[in-house]
Amino acid sequence: MRARLILRMAIAAAAIPCLWVGGAGARYLLRTQAADRKAAERLSTDFPSPRPSQRYLIVSPHPDDETLACGGLIQRALQAHAEVRVIFVTCGDGYRAAVERQFRKLRITPEDYLQFGEIRRNEALAAARELGLAPAQLRFLGMPDGRMTDLWRSRLTDERTVSNIAQVRVPYEWTVQPGSPYSGAAVLRLLEDQMAEYRPTHVLIPHPSDDHGDHAAVSAFARAAILDLTRREPFPPTPVILHYLVHRGDWPQPQGLRIAMPLAPPAEMMGLDTMWHGLALRDGEIARKLRAVRAYRSQTAVMPRYMLSFARSTEFFGIIPDAHAPLVSPGRPAAPTLLGQAVPVVLDAVDDSLLRRLQAQCDIRAVMAAMAGDELYLRVNTVKPPSRTATTTVFARVLGTYDDPVGDAGMQVTARGGRVQGNIEALASSDQGGTSVVLPLDRSHQAGTAILDIETSVAGVVVDRTGPRVVRMGSGD
Repeated sequence: MRARLILRMAIAAAAIPCLWVGGAGARYLLRTQAADRKAAERLSTDFPSPRPSQRYLIVSPHPDDETLACGGLIQRALQAHAEVRVIFVTCGDGYRAAVERQFRKLRITPEDYLQFGEIRRNEALAAARELGLAPAQLRFLGMPDGRMTDLWRSRLTDERTVSNIAQVRVPYEWTVQPGSPYSGAAVLRLLEDQMAEYRPTHVLIPHPSDDHGDHAAVSAFARAAILDLTRREPFPPTPVILHYLVHRGDWPQPQGLRIAMPLAPPAEMMGLDTMWHGLALRDGEIARKLRAVRAYRSQTAVMPRYMLSFARSTEFFGIIPDAHAPLVSPGRPAAPTLLGQAVPVVLDAVDDSLLRRLQAQCDIRAVMAAMAGDELYLRVNTVKPPSRTATTTVFARVLGTYDDPVGDAGMQVTARGGRVQGNIEALASSDQGGTSVVLPLDRSHQAGTAILDIETSVAGVVVDRTGPRVVRMGSGD
């Protein structure tokens, strides 16, 4: 038990860059800064100019994400007389450090959190004014801050209790639907209703590899809502889906107010499965964006250097092409032979943190997928062979092609050393290249679409994760 505790403490320390003084930590930080500067030089500022006929929908996990990632694009779209709407999925009312700082006390009550939600909403209104948005262009859903991953991975119809605010339903009267339950089904319904009413041509959502759990989960909810809507009539053709990034390790580096410096994706995320496009901002746009960032006073009070790092000369947005799990003959042998020649459905950054460098057996390199009969084969390749203590967790939510709704329960499987646990019967094995998992599918899943989220861990500490990725199943030969 003591050895396990020491291991967990060592892994946790590696995950916090500020604990590494000098030595490997300092060298890693310097290398990261140099690589990110080169990445900024390689980023093409070829983002297409908005047009009057376009309708941009920004799905923001918290108040401030829309400004940090899209403040310049919002202004550019409004200048082009395009339509813009922002959906705030949560009110950002669960950030305890900011609540303590706001009210200057350590004993925080549920009423304090709710009052903080009001403050975050008012800050969003102030930031929107700086960017040129009217209150009518904002929508607040009021879902629980810090709990979006829980809602995504739980049974969608389950209603959750959020203890810090002592609520089971949306408590704010100024939200889209006060009293909505805290459930994944409610999130999907609200997003689908907003999208169906607004009919966007472009939807901006967090990148699935964003380190913040709320951001990754909101990305998954938004993709599921779009996939569900595009199977219906008379919803318009699938909108262009653009991904933005807010949280990723120590990025952006160096931090602080540097308005002349370009902002680009982290170097390790360049050249993978996301096609990045930069938007060069004009001086006036940067100045207004900076004022909008500073309108979030509760956030700049606790992390000023980080917040101000986003007021720079560029913004960037990524497109992730659809991934496909081909249909192969069920008579072929099991993975890894089955997947040996498969095209990866996910390419993941490697050696992108000290923790992943130290735990390379959990550093995900790529994920392959294929369908054979009524089974989905997955292959998770890691930098080094998985150890006996390395754990791989696969979460999959499937949308079928018939009239069934988005898969309510989802499938979750945890594999370690050949042993498998989960809410379904599955198979798993490990070898020198990584871990293979076989998931059973029923008829409603055939030729459907899965949203896969894979993570690795050691001693209960998450080392790496792909984030939720959309995979079309049963495509190809």
